[in-house]
Amino acid sequence: MQPTTAQFKFASISVQDESVDRVLSAVSHQVIDRIGEHVDLALVFPSTHFVKHAAELGLKLRGAIGARVMIGCCAEGVIGPEHEIENEPAVAIIAAQLPGVGVHPFHIDGRDALELARTPARFSEFVKPAPDTRGMVMMADPFSTPMERVPTLRGTAAMRLRSPCRATAIRSPPTACCKHG
Repeated sequence: MQPTTAQFKFASISVQDESVDRVLSAVSHQVIDRIGEHVDLALVFPSTHFVKHAAELGLKLRGAIGARVMIGCCAEGVIGPEHEIENEPAVAIIAAQLPGVGVHPFHIDGRDALELARTPARFSEFVKPAPDTRGMVMMADPFSTPMERVPTLRGTAAMRLRSPCRATAIRSPPTACCKHG
């Protein structure tokens, strides 16, 4: 079965608060209210105020919304559905139900990301997407990754965010989902 956009559900949410518990509660309730408990992909962007609690926030949020795959990074400012929040504690999330789509996370560490930036033709040595891969989402730290040298791959642009490099390959038809580590 081929996925159709009519079946896809998305939620874009932002919460401005300094408490991990209150952010977790507000975000998880809003995601569940908008698209339900099953989330195939969650892109999570806490402000740098949450750097020390990012792992805890990520684990709890993933469990609360039932995310199969969750990637994200801390950012100086976060962009919600209505406005950008800068210099304040906040979390933005984009959650998606993607029936019929396989989502597979992968990680390229800092040293390999720099090597990949120097020699983009070696991308297939670091990531081996399946032949039916239709898109990728990549995040990289622009302060340690020479962004002007990171290639655009199959229409995918690198986003300028502060974080370790994380990426997700999106495939169709359905395949088994890798665990996010």
